[in-house]
Amino acid sequence: MSADVAYNAASNEFVFRTTAAGPISGVAGAAYVFGLDVGGSTNAPFASVGLPGVTFNSTVTLRADGTGSIGANAVTTHIVGNQIFSTVSAALLPSKGLAFKDYTWTVWSIDNRVQGLGRLADFAPDANITVSAVPEADSYAMLLAGLGMLGMVARRRSRKTV
Repeated sequence: MSADVAYNAASNEFVFRTTAAGPISGVAGAAYVFGLDVGGSTNAPFASVGLPGVTFNSTVTLRADGTGSIGANAVTTHIVGNQIFSTVSAALLPSKGLAFKDYTWTVWSIDNRVQGLGRLADFAPDANITVSAVPEADSYAMLLAGLGMLGMVARRRSRKTV
């Protein structure tokens, strides 16, 4: 299992994505839980099973039946082959002290039909990592301007050598 969480400042949205080894749709009881540290105090409920680096104070759950949630709020979940993903408004994940781009996360797969720690199937990664940032349009504009300038310089040099 692999996963990613990205924050897009332009749209003020997070994208949560998990890729499994096989098809996801319809797998009975399967769900993927993203634990996020949004600032403030966190808990480390998996320290007893050797994962003290997994800390969080907010969760996003994406289920193989096509549903998802953040607390009591339903979120739209998409499943394509072995990927499950959701785009979520940052308003549903309010900060408790961190900037959205500084949130950290981890993900684990579970079997909803089982209770307790026995329902855990996999962690990816074993400790929290920082949310990746989606480059803003301004960054792309500056890149294009820089490439344009390099092109102009190269063109000028080629004219002088003729």
